[in-house]
Amino acid sequence: MNREFLIPGIVALALAVLFPLYWFSGLFSTTGESLLEAFKADASSLTLIDGLFVLIGTMEIYLLLSLRRILQHQLYSAFAAGMALAMAIGIGVFTATVLFDVSIALTPGMAESTRSTLVLVAGLVSLGLSVLVGLIGLALSIALLALRNDGTVLLKIFAAMLLICSLMTMTVILAPVVYVFYPVALVLLAAFFLRGGGEVEVV
Repeated sequence: MNREFLIPGIVALALAVLFPLYWFSGLFSTTGESLLEAFKADASSLTLIDGLFVLIGTMEIYLLLSLRRILQHQLYSAFAAGMALAMAIGIGVFTATVLFDVSIALTPGMAESTRSTLVLVAGLVSLGLSVLVGLIGLALSIALLALRNDGTVLLKIFAAMLLICSLMTMTVILAPVVYVFYPVALVLLAAFFLRGGGEVEVV
């Protein structure tokens, strides 16, 4: 049995649990305050939630690079592999926005005007990167749906879910829908990995 993609499969299942846990905890924490106030409070402190944010980003990058390896070496789709790499880079940059939190939290004497400006910049950068990652995800999902391989049924269902998630992310307003659809997509991706990727070997 091919166990090459066992770890990516397990990581995908773990991410399917951690992803909604992170985002729903953020929604619950905004009870009684505006999203702007909640974002400002989050950006002004370092908590375990920030660590979870970085962990989720790292896991997503690992999964996309694992998917890229399959697309490049087993399914021979250079464009899809390139989009998987581009999305990994986009998520990496998005994850790096936690540095705004670090700079604000570790500078308690920062002027309030400077703090407010950094929070605003952090929000705008995060929003722009979310839309960019959504665009790349859209291109990746279309490339996956165009694959011509009988062994990629699970991958194509994952691609359909990724397509929905990407479109919802780009609208910004409907982004919370992703909290439900993306974990399902991750379970499908895990199943694809645990099957051994896109290659069947007969001995």
